[in-house]
Amino acid sequence: MNVLRHWLEEKKIIKDFDSYDAQSLNQVLHSFYESEQSATAKHTLSPVTPLSSLGNPITSQSLTS
Repeated sequence: MNVLRHWLEEKKIIKDFDSYDAQSLNQVLHSFYESEQSATAKHTLSPVTPLSSLGNPITSQSLTS
């Protein structure tokens, strides 16, 4: 909740959740979620390596062979 409150302060958005109707709250939370997703993506050090590029998966049969 602290991250959301800080974001609301930065954006100069009303922080009193009781004053929002359902649609307004949904819009605010959607905007918050999008901004956090994009901020997280900017701080990612490297892309995720697809598992398919790692070769054959380990299976229970390969462990007993």
